[in-house]
Amino acid sequence: MARYALRYPDPPAVKPVVISMLHPAHKWVALTLDDGVPFDPRILALLEHDHIRITTFLIGQMVKARPDLVARMKRDGFEIANHTWDHAGLRHSTDAQVRTELSKCQRAISAVTGDQAPYLRPPGGTTNKRVDAVAASMGYRTVLWSRSMADTSKSATPAQLYKRTIKGLRPGEIILGHWGRPQTYAALVLILPELRREGFQIVTVSDLIADSGGPEALK
Repeated sequence: MARYALRYPDPPAVKPVVISMLHPAHKWVALTLDDGVPFDPRILALLEHDHIRITTFLIGQMVKARPDLVARMKRDGFEIANHTWDHAGLRHSTDAQVRTELSKCQRAISAVTGDQAPYLRPPGGTTNKRVDAVAASMGYRTVLWSRSMADTSKSATPAQLYKRTIKGLRPGEIILGHWGRPQTYAALVLILPELRREGFQIVTVSDLIADSGGPEALK
């Protein structure tokens, strides 16, 4: 398992970079789950049953409210990364506001994990070079996605989410989903076995980076 966690507090700065897809040597993809509010515990149990480790981008308010769940994810080998304190949009925030959102979230996460995963997912995927630079100065690489389950749609069925996730999937893709959307669990029940049948392995973002040449290869 690759692990690029940084010391906390006072992590070193990293090079500003936005990651949405990588090019691993193996048939690997990263499943990432966001938010944590609401939270469907069936999803966590499903991942545990299949011994799948993921990178999750959690809202700091959720982490503070449910440190027991975060500690469970930590034991499962998940990467627990920053999704801001309260899901605030960052693109139109001041530098100071960006730092506050990330710092508050990280304090909550690091109280459980003891370190800092070097990844930020801006809410809604909305960012710009200024936000990316502020985040990098705090030790974060910006992680977006190349494929969305589209599980925020209120009308989507599990079969539709399955099709959107599986069709044309390529090694190195970063898949976006959420912990508490109504159809996410049922869709994952379909998706995870199909990924195995197709020869894909689900890994963390750090594993995907490591298999793609490591942080020094990021552009």
